[in-house]
Amino acid sequence: MAPADLAAPADLAVASGDGGPGATCTFNRDCIASARCACVNGDCACALGPRGTGRSGVDPCTDGNDCESSLCVEGPGGGYVCSGECATPTDCGPSLPQCIEVAFVGRICVRAP
Repeated sequence: MAPADLAAPADLAVASGDGGPGATCTFNRDCIASARCACVNGDCACALGPRGTGRSGVDPCTDGNDCESSLCVEGPGGGYVCSGECATPTDCGPSLPQCIEVAFVGRICVRAP
């Protein structure tokens, strides 16, 4: 799968939302363009700062700040990989080939069991 094929589907690829600093968020797209979704102890809010560039199912991460979506999940082999929203498994990269519904988050890419 070529990197261009790993982009979010058009209906999910929203550049920025209207959430200013302090607004509750799940993904970077929930925040204004100059902010990212930052999580501390499970509480996520928009905070001013640069967004990560890690691609879903492709790039490794240490936390959500490394990822363009703000979502870093366990990948194969115990490492962590950037994840993101998906409509079908074809929206996911090779390290996170499944698209599943997660309560209070939505459909995201995850590793194979």
